Parts: sequence; structure tokens; C-alpha cells
Amino acid sequence: MIDVSKYEKVGEFIEGRLHWLEGRDINAVYLIKFKEDFYIGSAEYLYIRIKEHVKSFLHCEHTEKMQEVFENEGVFDVYVIERGVETNLLKNREMFFIKELEPTLNIYRPKNSICRLRDIMDSKGMKSVDLANRLGVTKQTISNMLNGRVMPSLETINKIAEILEVPMWQIFADPNDVCKTQPSQGELTIRCDKCGNTIKVKEIKVEQ
Repeated sequence: MIDVSKYEKVGEFIEGRLHWLEGRDINAVYLIKFKEDFYIGSAEYLYIRIKEHVKSFLHCEHTEKMQEVFENEGVFDVYVIERGVETNLLKNREMFFIKELEPTLNIYRPKNSICRLRDIMDSKGMKSVDLANRLGVTKQTISNMLNGRVMPSLETINKIAEILEVPMWQIFADPNDVCKTQPSQGELTIRCDKCGNTIKVKEIKVEQ
């Protein structure tokens, strides 16, 4: 069991409500603590991110293990592990603490997973059931994709990108991680800070 006494408690979910104990614009690596289990994440606006977690819990749309623990216990506390982290370093610090503290509820996605799908869905306000309906698949299929249990085909990934109105490569990597390595050839190297893979993309000009 993790000792949270050295961390700063900033919120708690109890009696069906999220009670926030501090300012809402915290830029931090955070920890969600249930009775025995815990989860580590990071957010530019922590309060908003925790509200998203609560929404997923209440709509039964969270990851399978997190949802199961929430339904069994119904309460959790929120702690700040490290605050004031620069936005471009948040994921790196999150991964550092995941490796150091070994949370029981984090999902370690395989290298072939579509790492950013959940983040994009959250930013678009799209629920798993909505994406499932648009794709013509079951909600469980979407859950399997989000949890890294199933790697969709390239055709399906392209359809998902069209539905979410983003370039296909953004499902694998954050735009901030894209850098031009060979400008003369229009080549991009994309590095995913979650799975560590690199993807090379070449721009193709189409004659009008």
C-alpha cells in the first residue's frame, strides 16, 4: 500500500460528489487513491481532469479495472505528487512516477496501441458508445481499443480519425512531439511519449 502522507491532498469524491480543497488551475502530476489501489496521471488543469475521471466513472465508461474499483468502493482521494511541472514535461514526469511508485490501476499499453485515442475523444467530448455507434461496432470493442487489448486495422484507424476530425497520425502521437527531421523532403518524425515508438511520415504534394 502506498503512503500518501507526504503528498498534498487536493480533493475527494465522497457521497456521490467531488469536493475540491484547493485552487482549480493546478498544473501537476496527480494520484487518485482508493482504499488499496491507486492511479497516477498528469494534467495541465488538474480539477478539469479529475472532473473528466468522475464523469467517466458515473457513465461507466472508465477503464475496466478503474471502473470496477470505483463501483466497489465509490470514494477516492486526489493528491498532488508534483506541481508546477512545465506542460511539455508533464508526461515525462508522469511516466517517472509510474515507474517509481508502480500504481495498481495504470494501464501499460503495448507498443502497438493507439495511445492518444482516449485523450482525443475526451477533447472532442465523445463517449465510447458514440464512437462505437459511428463505427458500427460494440462499446466493448472500443473499450478493448482504449485499453490496448485490441489493435484496430489501418482502415478502422482512418475511420476513427475521420470521425474525430483529426489527422490519422495524431491518434498515435501528440502534435507537440512532431518535429521536422528532413525539411527538404517534407519528412516528419513522430515520437510517442507513451509507447516510445517513432513513426516517419512523408508529405506528398498532389497536383491540382
